[in-house]
Amino acid sequence: VALSLKLEGCIFAPLEHLIEPHHPKATVFVMDRGIVICNGAVKKSGDTFAEDALAAWKGDTVRGYLATAFTHGKVNVLRTADLFEIMGRTQFHFECRGVKRKIVGLQMVQISLAFLKILTEASEKEEVEALSGLGEDVGITLLQRRLPFIPDKELHIFFRMFRRFHLRRLRDK
Repeated sequence: VALSLKLEGCIFAPLEHLIEPHHPKATVFVMDRGIVICNGAVKKSGDTFAEDALAAWKGDTVRGYLATAFTHGKVNVLRTADLFEIMGRTQFHFECRGVKRKIVGLQMVQISLAFLKILTEASEKEEVEALSGLGEDVGITLLQRRLPFIPDKELHIFFRMFRRFHLRRLRDK
């Protein structure tokens, strides 16, 4: 009930942009009626889109893609601040465990993509020698400059996981 009270209904017309690349990551959309094309995927009644707002962090605030209405329809809009406020309530502790796990998974994906982007840019800027051996301190230094809000301990853990899976691809280029 608490969640449904926070939903705001919005009606849209064909070819209307619900999301533009410069829009902030602050809302999640739930389709009620109609068809929307979001980031190349077709969304219809009951589908959600723009879930990337749940995993957004301070340095990652704009969407970077379009969501365009294909027909007349209606979406329910949920602000992420409202969702997190509901999840913080003690009476919903048990129900929110699964949601929190999914959000952490989304955040891991988003941080991995940010790591890949940062390290790829570094390799394109003639820092390939630093990346080829990519000592932990060199990689961590590169990442700390761009992602200063991630605590050092977690950054080291993320970096080791990232290096294990993605660094081979960078060296093969």
